[in-house]
This record gives sequence, structure tokens and C-alpha cells, in this order.
Amino acid sequence: MKRRHIITSKDRIGIKNNVSFLQNDFTESQKYLEELINTFISSQSAKNKKQYSASELLKEPLPDKEFERAYFLSGVNFEKMGMQKKAEERFNSLSSNQLSKHWRLLGEMFSGDSSPDPALYNADTALAFYDRSLLVDSRNLETLHQKGLLLEKIGRHEEAKSCYRNLSLKELIGFNVIFPIVAFLAGVCLIVVAANYDQSWVQWAAGLPGLIIAYTAFSMIRGKGKESIRVLFKRL
Repeated sequence: MKRRHIITSKDRIGIKNNVSFLQNDFTESQKYLEELINTFISSQSAKNKKQYSASELLKEPLPDKEFERAYFLSGVNFEKMGMQKKAEERFNSLSSNQLSKHWRLLGEMFSGDSSPDPALYNADTALAFYDRSLLVDSRNLETLHQKGLLLEKIGRHEEAKSCYRNLSLKELIGFNVIFPIVAFLAGVCLIVVAANYDQSWVQWAAGLPGLIIAYTAFSMIRGKGKESIRVLFKRL
């Protein structure tokens, strides 16, 4: 059979809803993930006519999210199978931001809301994964919020509040709310300036950066900004 050179949409759905992994069938899950990892590396190497390693692809400015996820899950599989050295090699190839994020996402899969199968809900397992995320980044806003929500859900309200209070007001509304709002307004101002000039070079010089700044800032407001406001109210 000819080897595939692309990860299909079906494969991507498979990584997200990797039921073999969720049901603790780590050997079967590992075969599946290794195939996807090797296929993606081959695909990128053939596309750019350069032999890549997994660590090189993970360190790109915008690494493929599903490749990153498959690589992380393969590390978890190795750990669950008692192959600690191989697990550490996988984890060490990921940045602290990537590692913290994927431990959180794994926690969300077992917390009930993001799981492909509600029957897989397990609060203790989810909390253990959230704690692994916080070991990597103790100030991770999304993880603290998701852990707090789960603690509330199972009636541990004081512990939930302590999660929310682990973040200072400066962390909650400084960089995540005030900064993106100011940046968004600056971007809009550049767009307005560009619109009021007839010269095309001025329109390009001011309008394009303004559009990029405004869009990036708006994305931050919708993401971490909205999350910060939610946590801010819950910590009161």
C-alpha cells in the first residue's frame, strides 16, 4: 500500500476524539499517533524538499496544532506504559506554553464539557491533568479557570475561589484586557488616518499595519480578555 503524504481531515478528527487513548488502550493509541506523526513529518519534508525532525517542526512560529497534539499525546502514552525516558523526550521537545496548554486540553476532555463521550467524565482525572498543566505554568489563566469551574461543578467552592485568586488584578486586566483594547484603538486610528489620505502609499503604509494590529488585538480581547473578565468576577 502506498504511504499517505498528508494528514486528512478524518485523521485530524481522530486525534481530537482518540477514543483508544481515552479508554486507556495506550498500545493501540500509540500505533495510531506514531503513524500520524511520521506521516506529517514526511509530508512537510516532501513539501519543502528538506528533511525535518519533529523538534524542528514543533519550534516553527506557527506549528501545526494537530501534529503538536499528537506528539504530546504520544508522550502521555509512553508515560502510561512506563516508558518514562521516551515520554520525557517527547515532553522536552515541546515548549512550556505548548506543554501547559495540552495538559489543560487533556483535563478538559475528562471534565465532561469537551469529551467526545460523556461517559468518560472523571473529575479526579481531569483535576490531575489540570495540576500537571499548572506544574509547568502556575499562572496559566485558562487552566486556573477550567480547574475552578470543575471544582465548582463538584461542590468544592472554596478551592475554586482559591484558583481564581491565584491571579492578580494586574495579570487579569493588565496585559489581557487593557493592553489589547489600547492596541485595538491604535490600529483603528491608523486605519482612519489611511482612509483620509489620497496617496496610495500612505494608505498601504498606515492601513495595512493598522488592520493587522486591530485584528490581532481583537482576537486577544475575544480570547484571553473574555476569559480574564470571567475569572475577575468569580474571584470577587
